[in-house]
Amino acid sequence: MSARPGPSASQATRPRAGTRRRRLAVWSAAAVAVTSVALAGPAAADSTYAPGQLRAVAAWGYGGGYSGPSSDIPRQVDGTVGGWDKVFAAEGRHSLAVDDAGQLWAWGKNYHGQLGDGTKTHRTAPVQVAGLDNVVQAEGGWAFSAALRADGTVWAWGNNTIGQLGDGGATTESLTPVQVPGLTDVTQIDVNQGHTLALRSDGTVWAWGYGEYGQLGAGDQQNRFEPVRVDGLDDVVQVAAGYHHSVAVRADGTVWAWGTNRCGQLIPGREETFETLPVLIEGLHDVTMAAAGGDFTLVLSTDGGTVGKVLGWGCNDLGQLGIGTYQDTATPTAAVWAPEDFVDLAVGEDHSLAKRQDGTLWSWGSNKSGQLGLGTPWLTEPIALQIPGLTGVGSFAAGYDFNLVIAPPEQVAKPLPNPVPGDPPTEEPPPANDPECPLAVPECERP
Repeated sequence: MSARPGPSASQATRPRAGTRRRRLAVWSAAAVAVTSVALAGPAAADSTYAPGQLRAVAAWGYGGGYSGPSSDIPRQVDGTVGGWDKVFAAEGRHSLAVDDAGQLWAWGKNYHGQLGDGTKTHRTAPVQVAGLDNVVQAEGGWAFSAALRADGTVWAWGNNTIGQLGDGGATTESLTPVQVPGLTDVTQIDVNQGHTLALRSDGTVWAWGYGEYGQLGAGDQQNRFEPVRVDGLDDVVQVAAGYHHSVAVRADGTVWAWGTNRCGQLIPGREETFETLPVLIEGLHDVTMAAAGGDFTLVLSTDGGTVGKVLGWGCNDLGQLGIGTYQDTATPTAAVWAPEDFVDLAVGEDHSLAKRQDGTLWSWGSNKSGQLGLGTPWLTEPIALQIPGLTGVGSFAAGYDFNLVIAPPEQVAKPLPNPVPGDPPTEEPPPANDPECPLAVPECERP
């Protein structure tokens, strides 16, 4: 399969994606904040820790999933000291957790039933998601959630106005999990604002949900209410869903992407266009993984014999690429003054995390909510800096403007007291037509 030389035919009539409006936080020592979180557990236990060793889930940045105010250092999430294995971060203001028995739990906002407990009641403590067991991965978008079970089936619940549940549009929402029909042998899923990617064991990629920017890879810019195969892409080993674009890593170490090209994250020189089918990202070799955020992409590469060097391209207005500047770039560029032994990546809307081989965690990019974990809110960083105090880190994840990590309880700060009801929010609510919140759902209108 070769890269297509030009934009899709529909691009000539497609409106510009627009400039992403930054949401400025209203700083207050008593500000209320909410995180989005998902934890996964038993199927792939984290070998970082000895069996039976206590581990805590810690969060920093924009709140703790209805569990406390924002923090610019890692703090325990209440009630999570135990045997957690994996963390995943959702984009919506809700949280998901898998316990050691493979049961799924949820808390946070619940406007469309995205907690999966059969209600629309917001929760400040975990409640069990109805009817799911043997869960190996959980992900969340704006007002919906998805889970992968050990048998390779995918389940989804919450808002379904644009096909997020992949069930053919049977309902506009579901308060409990429904199986995505016709999809089996799935090995990985990834979810962002309104679309889901699923990787099957045969190396094919499937997508559904929000498709206005071509991020479903189906050759058009339509929403899809059931899974469609990403056209012409096979031999894939990992997928990543960005806000308005999608990325796949193939077994040969090449990277392919599709969706919006607003900051050149697909093809240099064709910014503000759309690619509805996968295109090859030129100049990359020996890539082992990718992470996609708010119109930017990071990858790990072993090119040149390194353990894992970070390269990034796309939007960079807050230093999220780690290349030492605040200029967007359409060319994959190595992070400057950064180690070259990274083994894992996670990205949010405009900040980035990477874990080194020695178990330390590094961050860069936006810091408006303290999500860099450096104890210095508001100061953006265009280069990678080590987060103090965290060593031997296991699983970690990045959400919109917050992060999660699994670490020994003694390495992270205690939880802050719960905020007083009625405290002001930490950021102005965006309008329903904000390009960052294209779904016009309450989650977007009032984070």
